[in-house]
Amino acid sequence: MIKRQGIPARFRKAEELRRNTVNENTGPMNLLSLMFREIRNDLVITPLFWDTRLNQYLKDPRNQVVQTSRGRSTERSNLNRELARQEMTLHNFIRGMRVLRPINLKFMLLIEHRDKTRTSHVDEIDEIDLYTEYHNAKYPHRLNILHRLFLDIKSKVIVDDADWENRVNKYVNEPVNGFVEK
Repeated sequence: MIKRQGIPARFRKAEELRRNTVNENTGPMNLLSLMFREIRNDLVITPLFWDTRLNQYLKDPRNQVVQTSRGRSTERSNLNRELARQEMTLHNFIRGMRVLRPINLKFMLLIEHRDKTRTSHVDEIDEIDLYTEYHNAKYPHRLNILHRLFLDIKSKVIVDDADWENRVNKYVNEPVNGFVEK
């Protein structure tokens, strides 16, 4: 039996997914998963670089990783598995960004509406925000970046409560959106 050199067998799938370019057909992915893969591809992250940054992540007390051999190993494998999935949550995207340690993240949405008008929506996360807890029992009113972007879109596009209700009803009653009972 010939063994592949380099990456251990349990990480091969994640490594192969990482090597896929964004344009390759790797199945349906959500936006956060695509963005994370594009960032990793743009930065040309090597397995050595990833391993070094992941070790720093595991030792950082702000990440609340259990500091035992088993705790770090479990977190390492869970994080690698979650970041290789095609469906990524915001929580896991932020964990991936913590590994990469950016100084600032800027989310920009440019929306062209049916009436040909355009709106732009921007929100940022700095290093401190990467470690801020959102919408939990301790901080129920802190909003994550996607929620803040949505509120910005709603404030710029929606005229009033009646307009919002009309748009929601129109969306829900459109059969292609899957809410209409058969």
